[in-house]
Amino acid sequence: MSVPSESSLVGRTVAVLGCGSVGAAFATASLRAGARVRLFARDLGAARNLAAAIPTALPADALMTPRAGAGIDAHALGDLDLATAGEVLLFCVTERALRELAAELALRAGPLVEPPVALHSAGFLGTEPLAPLRARGLALGKLHPLHAFPPGEIATSLAGVWFALAGDDAARRAARDLVRAFGGRELALIEDDEALPASERYHTAASLLAGGLVALFALAEELMPAERADARQALGALAARTLENVVARGPTAALTGPVARGEAELLSRQLEVLEARAPEAAVAYRSLARRMLSLALSRGSLTPDVARTLEDRLES
Repeated sequence: MSVPSESSLVGRTVAVLGCGSVGAAFATASLRAGARVRLFARDLGAARNLAAAIPTALPADALMTPRAGAGIDAHALGDLDLATAGEVLLFCVTERALRELAAELALRAGPLVEPPVALHSAGFLGTEPLAPLRARGLALGKLHPLHAFPPGEIATSLAGVWFALAGDDAARRAARDLVRAFGGRELALIEDDEALPASERYHTAASLLAGGLVALFALAEELMPAERADARQALGALAARTLENVVARGPTAALTGPVARGEAELLSRQLEVLEARAPEAAVAYRSLARRMLSLALSRGSLTPDVARTLEDRLES
């Protein structure tokens, strides 16, 4: 796979700070898009190991040619110089480490003729943790991938992934350049609540779905009376089809099951099963069933009397 001629990263340098799953994904996507990638970590050995692993994880036709200027190397964070690190700095570290690292880099930075753009990948936060760098002339922003990165795995592509952007105008432009180069899509966040910033609601919604889906799957897998491998495959197919329906039709139209059909007796029997075999799951099911009831009512598939009966069963 060759670098598209319109890629804005060809010949540019991207510094990735942090060697976790997100840092690895950004480094890999930047390399594929033709950038020179500089990996920084407190542990130089970890940076070197990741720099060596990324090219081997990529398909052979995804590697950039030397002429494109792409490549990857590793450095210790203590050696990072804002004047030479790269045009874009991607902070892929924890919230606490982000604040400490930004303050540290700002403190030791010398004069900057052409300050880089600083972007972080912490979805819940705005640009405040990077604030010390603004005094050094850096444009500040956020670039968060709405994607699940299993620990220890290297995502070989970010094509099709949605990204949430925020920050200064220059930082937003740099973030959009990266998203286009990665083949991703921008999710425009709407600020319509003075009490709760959009970034906080965005990341909470993402965590509720991604983590909650995994937790629900684990509960269902434990309850399913089948070999674990078969249960996982069967439930996975059901979950995939359910998500397809939700995306295509919306939650209200996609809802199925005894609550959607108004089957109060079946709901009661299912709750009895859960109370006997998985009390933790029973608590989750009751809570979620109330939301199912609201969805069913909104689409008009239940009469008021049936809805009240279902509510009584959930409270009993």
